[in-house]
Parts: sequence; structure tokens; C-alpha cells
Amino acid sequence: IAALGDSFGFGVVPYEFNHLTILEQHLSNGGACVEVLNMGIPRTGPREHLALLVNEGFDLEPDIVLLFIYVGNDLLEITENQPRSRYSIERSRVVSLLRYALFVRPKIEADKVHDRRRYRDDKATFDEKTYLTIMGLRAMTYQPDWDGFQPAVDAVVRTTARVSSICRRRGIETTVIIIPDELQVNTSLQRDLAAADPRYPIDSMDYTQPNQHLVERLRGLDIEVVDLLPAFRDAAARQKLYKPRDTHWNIAGNALAAELVSQHLVDRTTLLN
Repeated sequence: IAALGDSFGFGVVPYEFNHLTILEQHLSNGGACVEVLNMGIPRTGPREHLALLVNEGFDLEPDIVLLFIYVGNDLLEITENQPRSRYSIERSRVVSLLRYALFVRPKIEADKVHDRRRYRDDKATFDEKTYLTIMGLRAMTYQPDWDGFQPAVDAVVRTTARVSSICRRRGIETTVIIIPDELQVNTSLQRDLAAADPRYPIDSMDYTQPNQHLVERLRGLDIEVVDLLPAFRDAAARQKLYKPRDTHWNIAGNALAAELVSQHLVDRTTLLN
């Protein structure tokens, strides 16, 4: 199984708690001989995932491709008017590092920097002001009157359909996994954002609209889709699923994602039955 995604695949939790590591364990425990190839690269989106699959992924001869779409930024970034070169995958690693060094690292609270030996699931990554700024930059995705919404959905669907079409010609099964943004499942965060930024009052936001449109469009093209939002919204009422002020899943969020994807693959993927 080749898993194409961004930093959710690359992971902020230790390797053993990453959802793709746990997914491989779940599927193997079910009796199948499974290897999940984690091809997650931070700061990448659907177009880079397509390029990565064609340039490197097919050489690994996967039987199944998992394409992860992150609602938090994939719809915003895919419509950026920036030229993409054939070296976008290589450049993405360099750009990711530079952006982190120049813009992200200075905003991280100095006593809360982690490495794999010091990971703390309960420690915030950004200060509160910075985190709300990040959420505010993404919140237009949930505004029903955002002019860029439909073009963004069209672009994501178009690129995803290309991945599915290429895989079908090679006899490879494809499943799209839609990753919810914390803003979609954390009602307290929604209230904090509304209080900090008057452009995003709760009663004018539709935090489900990206998922609804993507699921409808992709299933209309006969593409398998797993939308994690409903289960994450339900579970978020009982436990924290995202690292504090980080945007990524914590250990519990990774575990839930692995469980949901594993169950879908066992139920729907012919190669695992």
C-alpha cells in the first residue's frame, strides 16, 4: 500500500504511533501480508502527490494507493497562482525546511520543542495568537460565499481523478482519505476564532461543506472515499484528537484514523479479502 500525503503522513508523533504504522499493524493482524509505504512529505498537496506517484511510487509496485486530502490547506494551496516545475517534489522538501526555519520555528514556544525522544502529547506547539492566525488564514474554506471554493474543489477533484485513472490502467486500487481540520471538529476553537476574528462568526460558517462537496464529486466518479470527519466530530466530544495548537493529530487522533481506514479497507478492498 503506497500512502501519499503531507505532514499528517510524515507525522509529528513518534513513528510507532503514526497512523500509517498502526494501519499496517491492523491489516497484518487480520491475517493479510501487508506493507504500508509511508510517502508523506510536509507541505505537499494533491498535485505533488500525483507527481510523486508517477515519478517514484509506481516503481514500488503498490497494489493499493491511499491518497490523503487534508481539508485544512489542500483546497487553499491548490489554487495558488504559482508555477509548478517538474522538480516540485524535490523543491517541496527544501521549501518546507526554509518555511519552517524562517516563519514557523520563531513562533514555536521555546520550551516546547520536541524530538522523538522528548515528544509530549499534551504540549502546545504554537502560542495562542499564532495558532488563531493560522486558523484564520484557513477559515475561508468554510465560508459558503468564498469565491474560490468551487475552483478549489474542481482542482482537487481533477487531480484526484487523474491519480485514480492512472492507477486503474495499471490495475491498482485507489482510496481517497479526507483528513478533517481541527477547526471542523473543535467547537471551542471555533468560538475562539470567532471571538478573535469578526470575519468568521460561527453562525455564518459551514464547517462541513468541503467534505460534502468532495465526497459527492469523487463518488460520482466512482472513486472510493473515506471521509474521517463524522467519526472525528463524534469522538472529539469525548477526547482530544489533535495536539494542542499544532494542527496535527495527537496519538489518539492517529489511532482513530488508523482504525477507520483499516476497517474501510478490510470491508471494501478486494485485495484484503
